[in-house]
Amino acid sequence: MTPRQRMLIQSTYEMAMPRLNMVSNRFYARLLKAQPELNKLFKGDLQKQGQLFSFFITHVIQNLGQSEDVEKMLSELGVRHKQYGVHRVHYELASKILISSVRLASGINHSYEIHKAWEAFYAYLVLHMDSGQSAEIPAERLGILHQ
Repeated sequence: MTPRQRMLIQSTYEMAMPRLNMVSNRFYARLLKAQPELNKLFKGDLQKQGQLFSFFITHVIQNLGQSEDVEKMLSELGVRHKQYGVHRVHYELASKILISSVRLASGINHSYEIHKAWEAFYAYLVLHMDSGQSAEIPAERLGILHQ
C-alpha cells in the first residue's frame, strides 16, 4: 500500500469508528447469508466475534506504519483461520462485504481512489494471512488472537 492509501484507509475508518458495531454486525450477517456453510465455523457468540473483529481491524489500521508487528499478527491469524476451515475463496467475498460495510458506516460515498485503497488494504491482509498458513507458529502464540 502506498502512504496515500494508508492515509485514506485510516481517515475513512476513523469516520466509521463510531459505528463499529454496525460494521461488524453487517459484515457477519452478510457473510453468513452469502455463504451459509460458514455458520459451522462460528460456534461461539457472534457478538463477541464481532468485537474481536472490530478490535483486530482497528489495531491493524492504527498500526499500518509498523508493518513487522502487524504482519506477524496477520500471519498468526492466517494459521488460525486455516485451522477453522477458512479458505481463500472466503476471503474474496469477505473483501467486498468489509468494504461496503465500512463505506456505509463512514457515511460518505467512497471515491474510486478510496475504494482502491480499501481493496489494497484487504489484499495486504490476505497476503500476510496466507503467508502464515504454511508457517509453524507455537500454539501459545495462537491463543492470543482468538480467545
